[in-house]
Amino acid sequence: MAHSLAHHLYYQFIEELIMRMTFKRITILSILFFSIKGHSQVLMDYNFPIISLCKEPTKKALIYINGVNNSRNEANLSLEKLKAQYLNTFDSFYLAYNKNEETTKEILEVFGQKLATVITRSLLAIFPEGQLKSYLLSLIYTQGYQQFIVDSDLEEHLDLYTDLLRSCYKLTVVSHSQGNFYSNMAYNMLLNTYGDMKDRMKIVAVATPIHFVANGKHVTLDSDWLIKAIPSALPANVKSPNKGPEHSFDKHYYSIKNSRSKIHALINEFSR
Repeated sequence: MAHSLAHHLYYQFIEELIMRMTFKRITILSILFFSIKGHSQVLMDYNFPIISLCKEPTKKALIYINGVNNSRNEANLSLEKLKAQYLNTFDSFYLAYNKNEETTKEILEVFGQKLATVITRSLLAIFPEGQLKSYLLSLIYTQGYQQFIVDSDLEEHLDLYTDLLRSCYKLTVVSHSQGNFYSNMAYNMLLNTYGDMKDRMKIVAVATPIHFVANGKHVTLDSDWLIKAIPSALPANVKSPNKGPEHSFDKHYYSIKNSRSKIHALINEFSR
């Protein structure tokens, strides 16, 4: 009964969201996904430079990709925490920033307005407010609203990766939440262009809402309500001492010992 009501509210919510979306304020590329042998294909115009990949990478780079609602300063703070831990392991550290803020603001604004409706107030009697919000946002992910990606951000990420690959770097990408759409897309586009990337780019997928990691492994807390509510997401594989909700990279995933240790273990494995 609860989920039936939630789905009813969700479709009202999405209908209003679509009506309110204004693509004049931000250039958004609708990226089309279809699954082939466990990978997502991305249809996007990007002029890949002609580069010669080194036979063996001689340097290592750690790259962090933020999730939604992170300012550039906040994302840089997350990178600095990783850098402090791995200063003697990697040669270079980079932020691949995604600023998909306008779309997120639209979603949260519509949700905030819906909180005033009778149906939402009745749902709050069933779900705690934080859990209901997570449930609705998780449904957005499953219905494809992750496809609204800022194309200029993805292009900047690809520019960074190709420059590093050209300079004989091995890449370890730590991507959080929505940042995993970017890391998966970029990996598959590089794979389709340059061939085997298995030992050249690895992904540590933190709190990923997607059903696969392009080339790597994931870290998801059992207290992350948002990710747990997505039926197609990879299962939780780290136990939290708290009930949640816990989705933030800094406040939760990198502060809780179990998840931080898992992130470190994967970075150590991938950087060898």
